[in-house]
Amino acid sequence: MGKLYCPYCNPNYQFHKKNSSGISYCGLCGEKLIRKRFITIKKIVSIIAFFSITFPIFLILILLINNSRNQNSEYYQDMITTKKYKNQEKESLNK
Repeated sequence: MGKLYCPYCNPNYQFHKKNSSGISYCGLCGEKLIRKRFITIKKIVSIIAFFSITFPIFLILILLINNSRNQNSEYYQDMITTKKYKNQEKESLNK
């Protein structure tokens, strides 16, 4: 069963009672208790705001890491090709 609360009374001073038919009501004012919703509009908006701020940051970090890996592999690829050309030039000069 979800949390129940009285919308009219201070939450610090609420106490719950049940009548003979099993319906919960507030012990202070006598109103029926309302079930608190798990997901509210405020929560949905805050989750959307959180992801709209953090998603670009994570995307930038992932792209930076991916780009640095590509640059390193390109650098090593250039080193390998220049060594091959140097070796071929040395061999052609030795012949």
